[in-house]
Amino acid sequence: VKYLEFISEVIIKVIAEKHAADFGADAQAAM
Repeated sequence: VKYLEFISEVIIKVIAEKHAADFGADAQAAM
């Protein structure tokens, strides 16, 4: 389970970096 959670976090970070302009604000609002 921890392994899957780690992968999920990495994927989210990668997506956030690729779409920082569009996704960054939404990610910060969600957190």
